[in-house]
Amino acid sequence: SLRPGAQVFAVASPVCLVAMAQRNEYYGSWDKKAAALDQELDEEMKREEEQANTALGRTGEPEGPPVARAKQQREELSSHSAEKKETIKKMEDREKIVTGTGVSESVDRGFAGKAIRFKDCSKCRYVIPQDLPILKIFIERCTDFELVLEAPLLTSSAELWKSEKVTLDTKAPLGSLQVDDVSQLRLLVLQEADAPATYHAKTNDFTMTVGGADPVRVEDSSDVQMLAVLKDKTIRSEPLLRHAEGEFPVFPTASGKVAAASGDQVSDADKAEQKRRAGNEAFKNSDFMQAAAYYAEALAVTPSPVVYANRAQCWLKLGDPEKALKDSQACVDLDGSFVKGHFRKGLALRALERFGEAQLALVEAEKLDPKNQQIQEALKFVLMMAQRRSAAPS
Repeated sequence: SLRPGAQVFAVASPVCLVAMAQRNEYYGSWDKKAAALDQELDEEMKREEEQANTALGRTGEPEGPPVARAKQQREELSSHSAEKKETIKKMEDREKIVTGTGVSESVDRGFAGKAIRFKDCSKCRYVIPQDLPILKIFIERCTDFELVLEAPLLTSSAELWKSEKVTLDTKAPLGSLQVDDVSQLRLLVLQEADAPATYHAKTNDFTMTVGGADPVRVEDSSDVQMLAVLKDKTIRSEPLLRHAEGEFPVFPTASGKVAAASGDQVSDADKAEQKRRAGNEAFKNSDFMQAAAYYAEALAVTPSPVVYANRAQCWLKLGDPEKALKDSQACVDLDGSFVKGHFRKGLALRALERFGEAQLALVEAEKLDPKNQQIQEALKFVLMMAQRRSAAPS
């Protein structure tokens, strides 16, 4: 029974609090944390609050401190989840999937400004008209497939994966082509200068044809990624070296020095800057994998803390915090005063749920930029998660 005038707050029971702390241990990403806390905390707190208020005949009164704190934490997590969902939505809005069998037609003009993923197409022929701007092309698991590209792609890049008997007829210049696990690929270009730098692995029977001349065969590749460049009617195809324990590609020259795959006689600084800008443009278009590839080419020429930080952000967007951590650490090693390096390192460690280390990295970032609100919010989050983890029973 309750004494007259006694104050009662709706507080979660100790059992509920322990359960919530244990659940938090298993959520590996912000979106899962936010979704789970948003649903479970809301239901538990609301249920217990309603039961207490109903018993006391109290409705519409101010919330107790525990409820207010829980809601504030949930709102902070949900804001991060909303940002992630918005990014994914933008990517989905920019991509259209096309499937079919026995189809021969021009691409719908409603696809203008978007990427197109041709998926599971068989015995199809599609044409991208000259006046139709397309962001990027993906060809995935297609057989007996032909694509005529009359218009230049906005990102100047295309990707092929797990396909066979594919003809890519490019009547406009193409900057880069990624080919993985593809057999019997025919790449047609109008002139040699239009031929893309082609990154390929697990390919066989791959040829390039320039302006109706005899096809030039590209060397078959295994699991080792190769870079093929067409110059003077011959194809130079060499394996990519790797940095960071075999994870990031680098193109070797005949002298053994690392260089970008370009026949132009420009300075290394100009080459790196061109690739950095290309990476920035791809990132703006939410094409994070392509951006990471451009940044890799820039770093192959000249190591840069800015580019390492940029590529770390790509890996975070792609859900690969291990690579993000390696790049952000490389950034900090090159320039310990570069705030984005510490910030991205903290974000990567946070994604890996190494909250203590994340706190140290974010504190360094805050020292360098004490007024940065993003850093402050990230630091609050890792402090909260670290406290929850330390309070959870072992």
